[in-house]
Formats: sequence, structure tokens, C-alpha cells
Amino acid sequence: KIDVYEQGGRIIFEQTPNIDPMTIIQLIQSNPSKYKLDGQDKLRFTDNMPEADDRLLVLNGLLNNLKKTN
Repeated sequence: KIDVYEQGGRIIFEQTPNIDPMTIIQLIQSNPSKYKLDGQDKLRFTDNMPEADDRLLVLNGLLNNLKKTN
């Protein structure tokens, strides 16, 4: 599940996501002020996305980063 708002959003992963956990860890380590884990199944991110197009661009970039090493 993906929720995106003007100031950020979150991705809620299913019980066994098809993403390497190291990819998520590296993403958080590369920018800890933007990405944070919320429990074991949620990735929260912050960004300034006032318009729907901005939110789509940020989300597309995030999803591409998550699948790069997958």
C-alpha cells in the first residue's frame, strides 16, 4: 500500500515483500533525514510535494530506487 501527501508518504509492505532488505537499508543510510523505517513493514519518506505531479515524480523515483538492485 502506498500513501503520498504534500509533505511525504509511506509504503506499507506485504508480509514477504519482493525487495531486498539491504536496498531499503542503503536507501535510509544514504538519506536518513528523508527516509525512515516505521516498524518492520513501513517505509516513511518526507519531501515537499505540493502538486500531484510532484508526488508522482518523487514516488516514481523512490520505486525505481527500490527495484534497482532487486
